[in-house]
Order: sequence, then structure tokens, then C-alpha cells
Amino acid sequence: MARPYAGAVPEAAAPTVAPAARSGRGRRGYLVPGSIALVVLAVLAVVIDLVGLTHRTPDTLAGPDVATRIAQGIQAGAGDHRLPQVSCPTSEPARAGVRFTCAELPPGGGAPITIQVTETGAASYTWHPVPAPVG
Repeated sequence: MARPYAGAVPEAAAPTVAPAARSGRGRRGYLVPGSIALVVLAVLAVVIDLVGLTHRTPDTLAGPDVATRIAQGIQAGAGDHRLPQVSCPTSEPARAGVRFTCAELPPGGGAPITIQVTETGAASYTWHPVPAPVG
């Protein structure tokens, strides 16, 4: 009898496999629930997509919201801690190219400063003060 090598590892016995796993019957149990789960997820994804597509953009711009955003922009540009008082029309149609005016009321009184607002999209716009006429 040959003497085994000192560092040799004895041969491991072959792993035993359950008869159901060998025949494939054990794995088939996941096919039906997995297929049902995939179908449910696909239907759910389609429903979420359709609901998202029916979300409409607003038909009008709310004047108080526009006035607040303009006032915040003026405040940030001036570096002032007080929020200026800006007034805009109550509502304007939300459509690219529409122009309307708002007014900034100076804190100490005086003539209001006219602000020209131009809509660039359904809910986006640009604004700039209109220079006072010289004369």
C-alpha cells in the first residue's frame, strides 16, 4: 500500500442530489409564479406610463406665483434681505410667446418699475425691468 502524501486531501464523496432536483421537477415550480409576476409587472408599468401621459400642463400661469418668483429673483440680484413687492395680473394663458407686464413697487414709494414677462414654454418665462422713459 502506498503511503499518501502528507499534504494530500482525501477524496470527497460525491455530493448527493435529491431525485426531484435531478429530474428538473423541483425547478419547474418557479416557472409559473415567475411568469405571473412578470406579466403583473408589465401591466403595472403600462398603467403607470399611461397615467403619466395623461398629466396635463396648466392652461394658465398664476399671477401671484409669477410675482413671487420675480421678487425672489430681484432680491437675489440685489443681495437685499427684504423681498420686494411685485404685482402681476391674476392669470395669463400659459403659451409660449405670450407677453405681459408686472410692476415692482419701490419700498419708499414712488413710481412702480415695469417688468416685462415673456413666456418661453407652458410654465416657463423670462423677465426683465423696462427702462423708465427719459423726458
